[in-house]
Amino acid sequence: CRVSVVRAQVAPGRWAKSAPSSSPQSPRRQPRKTTFAKGPCFILTQSAGPRGSRVAFPLQQMRTERIGERLIVIEDCGEQAVRLRDAIEAAAIPGVEEVVPCYESVGLIVDPERFEKPSLEPLLRAPLPVSRSEPKRVEVPVCYELGEDLAEVCGILGLSSGEFIWRHSNAVYRCFAVGFAPGFPYLGYVDPSLAGVPRLSSPRVRVPKGSVGIAGRQTGIYPDELPGGWRLIGRTPLEIVNLERPSFLIAPGDSVVFVPIPRRRFEEIAGA
Repeated sequence: CRVSVVRAQVAPGRWAKSAPSSSPQSPRRQPRKTTFAKGPCFILTQSAGPRGSRVAFPLQQMRTERIGERLIVIEDCGEQAVRLRDAIEAAAIPGVEEVVPCYESVGLIVDPERFEKPSLEPLLRAPLPVSRSEPKRVEVPVCYELGEDLAEVCGILGLSSGEFIWRHSNAVYRCFAVGFAPGFPYLGYVDPSLAGVPRLSSPRVRVPKGSVGIAGRQTGIYPDELPGGWRLIGRTPLEIVNLERPSFLIAPGDSVVFVPIPRRRFEEIAGA
């Protein structure tokens, strides 16, 4: 395991490892200085075994970075970021206030007065009990008739609108992360026949709330009226995020399925 400790000041919210190029916004890092330490690293899986048993999966190379006083990032987690999040939360490490997974990294918001870095290292070197619960499945109704760019996207891909809708709605997507605005879910990966759609050369100033977009290998949902450069292929009447409660319909690790609905049904749900 490689452990690197970084001390740098960056803007709040820019801890996550850079997302694929299809993301609306990719964070930048400050130049960093790295030190290394060796040792075996493990990350948890839900392999067969009694509930509550200790099961571990060896991870290739994992790095932890300390950014400022309140942020620690565990990088190179592979596809196990959500499971590592669950393990850290279950461990109830003193001073850890929030654990946020993102693609191949996990961010820890900590209380510098209570958190001690050595308390994290044993967790990265030994198996811990994990929950065997299945990821939450979220069904999102989508009116593809309201996709402003649907015809253009179909032209780019060489598909009819019916073929596109069938392929986009007959996949189970994983939520890799929630960013660039509160509640925006990065979902992937789309069917290979739908991949490669470029972003708009000039982003829209206003994207309607609930718009479903596609770019590269990912698809996502704009939770509010926002600027954005993804191609719009439909709209959902569901409320993706409510910051007053607060509540988020989709969280990292969730499974998401799109369900096609006609415009009449969209208006019924939206007006309910």
